[in-house]
Amino acid sequence: MTDVTVIMSVYNETVEQLEQSVSSILNQTLRDIKFNIVLDNPKNDVMKQQLTRIASTDPRVSFFVNNVNVGLAESLNVGLKNSTTTYVARMDADDVAIRDRLKSELDFLKSNPEIDVLSSNINCIDDDGRNLGDRGPIPTSDIGIKSMIPVGLTIFHPTVMYKRSAILAVGGYNNLDTCEDLDLWTRLSLSGARFAAIPEALLHYRIRANSMTSNYWRNYLYAKVIREFYKERSKSIIAGSENSEEIREIVEQNGLKNPRKAKTFNRAYAARMDLLASLKTKLHFFTFLSFVITTLKSKAAIDDTSQYIRYRLRLKHSLSMSDQRYLMKDGRL
Repeated sequence: MTDVTVIMSVYNETVEQLEQSVSSILNQTLRDIKFNIVLDNPKNDVMKQQLTRIASTDPRVSFFVNNVNVGLAESLNVGLKNSTTTYVARMDADDVAIRDRLKSELDFLKSNPEIDVLSSNINCIDDDGRNLGDRGPIPTSDIGIKSMIPVGLTIFHPTVMYKRSAILAVGGYNNLDTCEDLDLWTRLSLSGARFAAIPEALLHYRIRANSMTSNYWRNYLYAKVIREFYKERSKSIIAGSENSEEIREIVEQNGLKNPRKAKTFNRAYAARMDLLASLKTKLHFFTFLSFVITTLKSKAAIDDTSQYIRYRLRLKHSLSMSDQRYLMKDGRL
């Protein structure tokens, strides 16, 4: 009996990246799977032909084409709603899964039936597949993972395998322009779902040069609103559930389409990334100075930097709690 369906949305990835990603799933040691691939770029005839060919040569693959571009969240809902298995695994069309990824995750979930959402660590690669290193240690216990949600995520979305029933119980993915994963984890957390993570990297996560550069401002605004809702709901006896329109309206009120705010924030964010990169080698004075100057020009950048500092401190505390208190050597919680 097939236990796992993998869901993937395809949009603007290269054919080579898609082939690597799809092959890494179809060649998993766990062979008995279903694979739902959703094309969210119906005008891309080259990708449509490629995916049609893949689906025609492997009966495990089901191929869906959206009539129009609807975004990642809605595309994932298509894959989710067309699955019938107990577990569903996420995969991005430009990442590469370690060969034992699905088997390792399924074995863990079967050994720990109380867990609803399982993720793993990642190893980062660039556009050309060159190794950029891992992301460092992550909390693996339910308490450690949930402690991070208010300040920053350690749940890497493309590594996740979850119970289909748990996701559908909270309504699936909200139709958001970004941060659909953060929104889902907050709603699951409030519903009482339990999280866990495998500390090893089970995925090569591709960081593309064109994937995030223009989206810093948008991501910041969405994440801020979602976390504010989460904090409010966490204090309530009855956990509410905001909808995508409510979130989108607040984000727009906060300046989503303000070009001046977006420009100053994006510059400050890029300067922070340059600073963090320089810390791995040698701190340069002018890099630090550029970071300070650009950050002070944006209240949002100051807030985001403070959030990042809280994230680093919380992560250190979460790891210092020692997940060994929650994770036993035999893999059971």
